[in-house]
Amino acid sequence: MKELDKLRKGLKIGDILLIEDYGNTLKCIFMAGGLAKSSFIVKDDALVEALRLKGDHGILEGASFHAFKNTFDSFALHVKARKLYDELSYNLPLYMKPEVHEDEVLKQAVA
Repeated sequence: MKELDKLRKGLKIGDILLIEDYGNTLKCIFMAGGLAKSSFIVKDDALVEALRLKGDHGILEGASFHAFKNTFDSFALHVKARKLYDELSYNLPLYMKPEVHEDEVLKQAVA
């Protein structure tokens, strides 16, 4: 994923990550020494949701930035796994989707 690669590169050149929320997209700005070193738009739904959970009010700096930087590989793996799971669940036949199974359990419980 290109957006994960941009995040990885930004973590190497910056020491602060600003995340601006625009609804379905995020703008990531990496800063170092008070200057913006890199910025890009994130459009991938899985990555947008994962990034929203990071930082306080869209700012990653200091210890939280370094923690994110040091655990970025597991973060990237989580995003890729989430994306793969979402893709596979859309391709499953209707009778195998979890929502259908929950409905059947509810019908059996009522009967």
